[in-house]
Amino acid sequence: MAEPTLRSAYRRRLLLAAAAGALLAGCGFRPRGIAGLGAPTVHINTARNSALGRVIERRLSGSETRWVEPTEAAEIRLDILSYREERDILSLTPDGKVREYQIRAQLRFRALDKEGEEIVPATTLTAERDYGYSDDEVTAREKEEVLLYADMRQQLVDQMFLMIGRTLAKRK
Repeated sequence: MAEPTLRSAYRRRLLLAAAAGALLAGCGFRPRGIAGLGAPTVHINTARNSALGRVIERRLSGSETRWVEPTEAAEIRLDILSYREERDILSLTPDGKVREYQIRAQLRFRALDKEGEEIVPATTLTAERDYGYSDDEVTAREKEEVLLYADMRQQLVDQMFLMIGRTLAKRK
């Protein structure tokens, strides 16, 4: 007897969710998605197949901004002046083995408009992470480092897009 009651309660919830979705769709609601750069097209002077280029392309794919070639076809020119990843020893064990590392990613960029005027002057963004190290878990720690670098690249690209988007919004 309890089973039909649970099934009918589930159906009611499903119908209510469908009705709510229909109401929201009818009023023009849609999820915001990822903010682009505030311009329809951008040219970026980095290889699309580089680690940084793949993050930028993934970020653009969810926005209204498209990465175009050649430079003249773009509303914005994004110059990646440098991108660097580093690792330093943060602490050692009493017997001289590495206990912790600090890794760092640094992105230097500038943004220009179609006329070549600077939108965002040369700017440096930095992200840092610390992680513990153990000789017993070498493979796991190497994979952790790769994931941390990927996270920092994503953070730096998000910050860069936010800076450019806010600057463009102020200019309008």
